[in-house]
Amino acid sequence: MEKSGSNITSLVPYQTASLAKVQTSIQVADKILFERAEYYFNRGFVSLNSLVLDHISENFSQKILEDRHYLWKSNFDFKVRNNPDDYHEAIHFFSKALAGCETYIIAYEFRGHANSEIKKYVDAAEDYTRTIELAPDYLIGYYCRGNVKYYLRAYLDAIEDYTKATEIDPEFALAFNNRGIAKNELKDMKGAVNDFTKAIEIDPDYAFAFNNRGYIKSTTGKHREAIEDYNKAIEIDPEYANAFYNRGDAKREIADFEGAASDYLNYQKLIAKNEN
Repeated sequence: MEKSGSNITSLVPYQTASLAKVQTSIQVADKILFERAEYYFNRGFVSLNSLVLDHISENFSQKILEDRHYLWKSNFDFKVRNNPDDYHEAIHFFSKALAGCETYIIAYEFRGHANSEIKKYVDAAEDYTRTIELAPDYLIGYYCRGNVKYYLRAYLDAIEDYTKATEIDPEFALAFNNRGIAKNELKDMKGAVNDFTKAIEIDPDYAFAFNNRGYIKSTTGKHREAIEDYNKAIEIDPEYANAFYNRGDAKREIADFEGAASDYLNYQKLIAKNEN
């Protein structure tokens, strides 16, 4: 989620990622334990989800592991229903699932997501680390651990995890984008631009990456090039409020005060619209 008026897009969470399928195997001995733990995973899954589900009988964990697009296809956004306690409830149920099956990899992953939402980043990092221990090429484990390392301001560690994610999936645009954000924190502007450019090459409709690259260009005095990137971000997403704000800053720097005023006004309108 972006902060209103921020200059660079914040980290992109895992839910919106276009992820490659994650392959995992459950040994026969563990499968029985998995089936016992499944009920608790489903309870946690429902608690973490903004949708009101009438049942918890579906094998959500298997569906998610078999197709990482399942969440997006099913409109699951994992924003709890106006009650932050639902995150704690989800953590409780995922922990119950893990008590019955210590190798239940996706329960660690989702407990990590819940811990991250309530800013228990150290606990979340431990959960993601456990997924990697169970499956050394577990893409989401590296990606999400990179995110929480970023929030812990351990930027070098975050970059290491994002790099591993891109090695596992060289087409993982979100990992390149987030690595660029981490590099920006370390003042590695050239590296950040390279990462945002790579993300755009992979996904030409990646509005966040255009916005982020524009911001870096603007901070290095390349305001006209930045405006081109902001133009593209707004073309892709006409309601991208922060891209209007950033473009307004860039136009102001080149003395296009009328254009800047128009962009700031559009930004304020979009923010008001989102708040309503």
